[in-house]
Amino acid sequence: MESSYKFMVRHVQLWKVAFHGTSPRWVHNFYLAALASFYAKYVVRIASPPLPPTDPSAIGFHEI
Repeated sequence: MESSYKFMVRHVQLWKVAFHGTSPRWVHNFYLAALASFYAKYVVRIASPPLPPTDPSAIGFHEI
C-alpha cells in the first residue's frame, strides 16, 4: 500500500483524476440514472395490472 501511495504522490494529476472520478457525486449520479432506467423499463411493466384485450376475437368471443 505504501508503494501505491508514493506513486500517487509523485503523479498529482493522476491522483486528482482518481479522486474526482470516484467521488460519490459521480458514482451516485450514474447509479441512480441506471436504476431509474431499469425501474421505468421493467418494474413498472411487471407491477402494472394486465390490460384487457381490445379485440373481442382475441378472448374467444365470436359472433354466430
